[in-house]
Amino acid sequence: MSEKQKVKASILKSGKPGYIKLVTPFDRDFVDEFKSTIPPGQRKWDAVEKVWVVSDTYLVRVIDLMNKYFDEVSNELDDNQKISPLSNPYAVMFLLPEAPSELVKFAYRLLSIEWRSVVKIEVLNQAYEQIKKEREIS
Repeated sequence: MSEKQKVKASILKSGKPGYIKLVTPFDRDFVDEFKSTIPPGQRKWDAVEKVWVVSDTYLVRVIDLMNKYFDEVSNELDDNQKISPLSNPYAVMFLLPEAPSELVKFAYRLLSIEWRSVVKIEVLNQAYEQIKKEREIS
């Protein structure tokens, strides 16, 4: 089903620190894009619970994907688990803290083109400004 489904998907707390659970109905297109976006070491299918367990580093990308494929996405994480640019600007930009400054600038430019939503751009700008300030990048 390549069209957005009129069903609910959820993001839940995981018992494993640093990970979240995704509860979604099956959609081949979603699964294909999800697998191509989230590296294998950062995601795992739990066949018993029938949920994806994903590193919370990819929370922003997961939310983006789920909103693309499902009408209703509930985020049931505690406020301290939700990623904000102030808590983890590198996660917002899909970077490791060790990333070279040139890569930070490149990621910012690329994401600012890809993300057209005003809310996403605001989050991206806050994350980029925080990293620039931290690294004293002009």
